[in-house]
Amino acid sequence: MPPDGKPEDGTWKLDAFAGDGVRIVYEDAARCIGVCENVIFTIEDAEPPLEYLDELRRIVLNLGEKSGKTLALLFLISSRCKPPSDAVRAQIERDRQALEPFVKAGAHVVFGEGFRAAAKRSVLSLLFATSRHSFPVKVFAEVDPALAWLVKSLGDAAPRPAITNELAPAVAGLCRARFTTT
Repeated sequence: MPPDGKPEDGTWKLDAFAGDGVRIVYEDAARCIGVCENVIFTIEDAEPPLEYLDELRRIVLNLGEKSGKTLALLFLISSRCKPPSDAVRAQIERDRQALEPFVKAGAHVVFGEGFRAAAKRSVLSLLFATSRHSFPVKVFAEVDPALAWLVKSLGDAAPRPAITNELAPAVAGLCRARFTTT
């Protein structure tokens, strides 16, 4: 893959979704997308550009359509992220509607301590509580409780425990590496 993370042929290789383990399928300076069985996670250190959201939607749709798996989404958001612009919010809403047939649960982890981080989590929770989703969405301060909730929400479709045990430390390490390098 070239340095910008986008495959030269413009398509995502679905073999990245096959088999065990955590795989990064997209990466740029401020964000990445990874997959572990039927959990798709994003790590974001800045507002996502619309092109990135298009790629994320395509990845989720490809995995959902080609694998037939029930999916969970895990969004890991740096404490430095500002609220998204109106254009990004509108795109997120359109994408959410397109992905509903494949997604069973979504978790957002907003990192940070203190009033500002708690306020961000509260605002997100309120937004999700007042919007219409066909799947549950919950906001967390830490990765482990978010993963535990996603696994419970997926029920029989949850990744095997060995995969879940691999995903938590991998995601935590990726977040530490990405969020402490600036």
